[in-house]
This record gives sequence, C-alpha cells and structure tokens, in this order.
Amino acid sequence: MFNNDFFRDPENALVRPYNDTLIIDSHGSKIYARIHIPAFYDETSRCPVVLMLHGYPGNEKNIDIAQNLRMAGYATVTFSYRGVWGSHGEYTFAHLIEDTLVVAQHIRDNAEEFRFDTGRFYVLGHSMGGFAAVNSLAAGLEVSGAILMAPCNMAYKYLYEYEAFYKLMESQKGGYFNTPSDTYLEEEVQEHAQQWLFENAADKLDLTIPYGFIGGKLDGLTPPEKHARPLYEILVSRGADAKYTELDDGHDFPASRVALTNQIIFYLREMEKKQDEKH
Repeated sequence: MFNNDFFRDPENALVRPYNDTLIIDSHGSKIYARIHIPAFYDETSRCPVVLMLHGYPGNEKNIDIAQNLRMAGYATVTFSYRGVWGSHGEYTFAHLIEDTLVVAQHIRDNAEEFRFDTGRFYVLGHSMGGFAAVNSLAAGLEVSGAILMAPCNMAYKYLYEYEAFYKLMESQKGGYFNTPSDTYLEEEVQEHAQQWLFENAADKLDLTIPYGFIGGKLDGLTPPEKHARPLYEILVSRGADAKYTELDDGHDFPASRVALTNQIIFYLREMEKKQDEKH
C-alpha cells in the first residue's frame, strides 16, 4: 500500500492542485511540456520540483508517478524531446541532453510564477531518460539530487550488446519520431560512445549531490548488473551519497508501481533531509 505519511489532503488548501501546459523553445524547435502543481497551504510556501525524463521512445511516461509526486507535495515537469510525441524538430540522443538542459533552465527562469523552490530541484530519469539525466548532469545540469530508474547506458549497449542495441533501434522505426535518417541514431552513438559511457560521464558528475538508483531484477533490456549498478558503485567508490534499491520486476516496473512510487518519494524525502542538515 501507499505510505499515507507521504500524502496531504488538498481539501483545505489555499491553492488547489492544478496542471499547466508549456511550449518551450529548444534550439529553434517547439517542445511540449506538462507541469503538475501540488496544493499550497499558505501565501508564502514554495514546492520542490522534479524534472521527469521519459525513455525511448516514450511509450511509458510514468504519469502515474507524476500524479503521486504531486499528491506528496512535489511539482513535476514532464516533456517530450524534440521530434517525438508532438514536439517539433529532430530526435537525436544529443538533443535529449540539450532539451533536458533547456527545460531545466526554463524551470529556473519561471520558478516565481509556479512557486517552485529551485533549492529543492531534482531530476528523475527512467531508461533512456536515465541516459539523458546522467549525460545532462555531466554537461552541467545543476540539481539537488538525481534518481535513476533502470537507467540505460546506451553507449555500453552499443559497444557490448550490439545485437540488442540494433534490435532496439529497429523496433522503433516507422513513425515514432523524426530523425535525420534511418541510421542516424546508430551513427550518433558510434561517434559519442566513449563520451556517453556512464563510466566516463561519471568523471564529470557532481559528487556533492545525492543519487538514488532503482533497478529491476527481471529487467532484460537494461540489466542492472550492467547498467545501473556499475555507475552506482563508481559513485560510492568516489565518496558520493548514493543509494541502490532493486525491485522484483521488469524494465518498466509494471507489477510494482506502488513500491516504485514509495521508493522514489522515500529517496526524495531523504535528499531533502540532507539538504536541511547542510543548512
């Protein structure tokens, strides 16, 4: 069951929960974003905000988690990368990173309007969204903490699991997104493989923020022993505050949504506590 300690009743809220839609310019293309705003109980309160990054190509967007985080007092921002699910432009893996940085800056620039507390700003990436999160952090994304759910080390998959990589690329052709060519994504990973490998991206990660990992024991797409756990172990070995949890489930966690949500909120609460201790 849900941990009811995580949730607040909005019935007596000064401002009730609401949603909003954003159209954000990313490098000349319009991308679609959705925000879920929690209840506010006084005039001066602000809410923590979680930037949620979906996977490849985005059939699973984890909107149930966004809604539950909102009930727990967190604003969430979800968006579609360029070239997919209504966003304009071309879909490339480099654009995932660029778009993440753009949306994060938009959150900061509009914090006053939405009453975001950017001192409690977190990123949550699932699958390819985990790839985007790790490499955005390596490229300078500044957040208060990061949660990685079944993160996909795409460069590892290309270098060491090529058959599975090729199958994944082929499975999504035919209309999901707009790419420069049918072979562009593979060529792009080939060009950037060493840069995007988690073990190399880790050299540029901020070791002063906390990290939470969630793996799936039955995950055949991004087996945790090859994707999530090696990065977790690197961060721990370098002194970072990193935690790892493994659920008895597959890549999209279809059988453990409640446990998954509880774990995410637990990580966020722990991250907030550590921030409070610093101040």
